[in-house]
Amino acid sequence: MMGCFPTKIDPFLKLLFDNRSTKSITSREIEDQWCDLPSPALENIYYFAGREDQFNMSLVCRKWSEGFRSPAVCQKFRFALTKSQLSTDKCSIMTFVKKCCCMFRHVVIVYTFPRKKDLIKTWCRRLIVFLQILANYSRLFSVEFQDLTYCFEKIDTATYGDICRAIADFLGSQYRLKRAEFYYCSFRFQEGVELLGSLTENSRESLTHLVLREFVPSESNGVQDSTAAQNVPTLECLPSLTTLEIDYSLIFENMVALSLLPSKQ
Repeated sequence: MMGCFPTKIDPFLKLLFDNRSTKSITSREIEDQWCDLPSPALENIYYFAGREDQFNMSLVCRKWSEGFRSPAVCQKFRFALTKSQLSTDKCSIMTFVKKCCCMFRHVVIVYTFPRKKDLIKTWCRRLIVFLQILANYSRLFSVEFQDLTYCFEKIDTATYGDICRAIADFLGSQYRLKRAEFYYCSFRFQEGVELLGSLTENSRESLTHLVLREFVPSESNGVQDSTAAQNVPTLECLPSLTTLEIDYSLIFENMVALSLLPSKQ
């Protein structure tokens, strides 16, 4: 019976088997490399991917899902909803936020310039919900707001007020913020002062880095702004602050300039 089997493998079959073995080994090596990927690299890949890609990556397999929802990966979150995410009734990103918000430590909120009125309303509504979730379940080290000016130009006074209250409640809920950054937000002066008050309410000892770029209008609107300016926290109220980036405004005059005046004996 042994004579029925060839003693040598055909060269073509041998090459085919070798190629399959090589591909199998390479595939296993790639899987091992991903599985063994250190958490800092995994965190960077996940953070710089878009939110839809992040969500899809977490569905690859159970092990990846567990990894992508680990504290090391979920520490950084960017709230920048796309048109497709705003167009759906159920947003996968908001579902992700509800599940993982307790792990967030660094959050960036970006207005994404939706053009249609219904999408702008949806963005505002989801921003408010997002801030409420953060206020209830997250303890952040840093937060950054970008481009809210362009949102405020498109919405009514009531919605603007709702957003400001949600931001104030969120800032007031945080006890260990180290960095707070506002770029192109242009709050009305009174709301801007109230937000600073909320920010320093519980984070005055921890706050080391504060950016207020186009935080409020540069020109005062008269007596009402001057009255509100009296409640602006001065530098003495922020003993841990090491970095301040701020435009010239009535807030600057009260926060910085007055702090530099010689004290009266």
